[in-house]
Amino acid sequence: MKEERGRLRLSQTALAEVGGVSKTTQVFYESDERVPDANYFAAVSERGMDVSYVITGRREADMAASTFNRQLMADILRAIDDWVAGRKRPVPAEIRAEIAALFYSQFYKSGSADRDIMEGHLRLVA
Repeated sequence: MKEERGRLRLSQTALAEVGGVSKTTQVFYESDERVPDANYFAAVSERGMDVSYVITGRREADMAASTFNRQLMADILRAIDDWVAGRKRPVPAEIRAEIAALFYSQFYKSGSADRDIMEGHLRLVA
């Protein structure tokens, strides 16, 4: 936590204020004498603290890269490409990206995209 506070260029007093705790409590957090609660972590994450790093020792960016399912995204993009090819009007890249992100969040836990569900959703898009 001290490392993250340094990265954010905050004093213990300043970070304590952000987290809604006293400086003494902040000192206890940094010396592992006390454990912050969810409200503290929510507040300091809004200020830019990488809470995942504080808890796990791994940066959010590293975790995201290591858990990204490339095959799932490829399947989603193929379905979107097929849908776009069947339309009379072009679909802006921003819209395609938003659709891909929505499908990815929907299918991430299962690890595989359901083509029938995607096609059903895409039929609803004007």
